[in-house]
Amino acid sequence: MFAFMLILSLAQSAPSAGEKVTPLKPRTNPGSWFPQDSYPKQASDEHAAGHVSIELDVDATGKPTACRVTVSSGFASLDDHTCRIAMKNGRYTPKRVNGLAVPTKTFIRNVIWRQP
Repeated sequence: MFAFMLILSLAQSAPSAGEKVTPLKPRTNPGSWFPQDSYPKQASDEHAAGHVSIELDVDATGKPTACRVTVSSGFASLDDHTCRIAMKNGRYTPKRVNGLAVPTKTFIRNVIWRQP
């Protein structure tokens, strides 16, 4: 069985004076986005392990629209797979400014992959 750890932090810009801001937040526990059976076969074949840090862009509906690896595991198979899973499974309650949903960015840091 492989183990991984997900540490989530939300990147929020400081609101302007008088703005009412509701921060972006995950709809579900981000750890659940990466089920234990999601370790990629290619990474297993490569004996790949490590941590991947990614940055997601999230649209006004709460759906990820882009993913960038900010810290690589050193294995493209893990890096690419981390973005694929975050894009597929990540859903958010969007950030709101004065009641209007707005696109924003969030950071998912240190998705740690270990061999099964």
